[in-house]
Amino acid sequence: MSEFIKSKFGDVIKVVGPFKWPVAVILLLFMIGYTINLYTALTGGYPRAEDEQLKGLDRYVDIYYVNSKLFPSTYTSTSGPVRVPVEGVINVIVPQYVRCPDICHMETYMMLYASERLAEDGLLDKIVFVTIDVDPWRGTLDEARSYIATMTEKAKAKPRWIWILDSTDKMERLYKQLGLVVQFDKETELIVHTAGFYIVTEKGTLLYYIRITDDGWNNLDRVGEALYLVLKIVAEGGRLPAEILNIGLPGTGA
Repeated sequence: MSEFIKSKFGDVIKVVGPFKWPVAVILLLFMIGYTINLYTALTGGYPRAEDEQLKGLDRYVDIYYVNSKLFPSTYTSTSGPVRVPVEGVINVIVPQYVRCPDICHMETYMMLYASERLAEDGLLDKIVFVTIDVDPWRGTLDEARSYIATMTEKAKAKPRWIWILDSTDKMERLYKQLGLVVQFDKETELIVHTAGFYIVTEKGTLLYYIRITDDGWNNLDRVGEALYLVLKIVAEGGRLPAEILNIGLPGTGA
């Protein structure tokens, strides 16, 4: 996967190049974050959302129907003070941080993939991508602006992309509202955090949570396609049918 990311995102390596991590630690923390992520989705009792258009992509993503109203608040961002969720457009909220060694850049690739498809359909102006920085202890908005500029420089479609980074207290309140797990490991200086995409309607309702599966992390285009299709359906006024599932508590392990 590292070679894939380098081939797709050669320039971004220059941004994160100084941050080198042992592969074993990266994989361990990724799996911890993945497990927390899965546990939160399953025990939350959210129904699974599916659609015929997404047939064949269910091995790459799990889509949960949340349907929860968010409380808007104003935060500092790469676009100045901004009220989140942004009213009047579909918000795609994604937890990321610039120093992330791997998965955050994969999510960026998925976002840009979906943006290109949405632009072809004339729907991109109905979407705003909102990154919630999960490293308020070290991150800066200048760093975030540089990251966005680097990642979108050669993109065929340039999405509206806002990066939120405010005081630690304000960010932690935002994490709680979204149900994000964010933990800073002082020993490795890595952030264990919830991954995936939160789809919020034009009126501020958190409609869907898209979780990326193991197969999805190894097939970024397929996840990008699923993200595109969900956003296309919502942007055109549609909804994914939701089915209540009887879900047991997952096991835990060390």
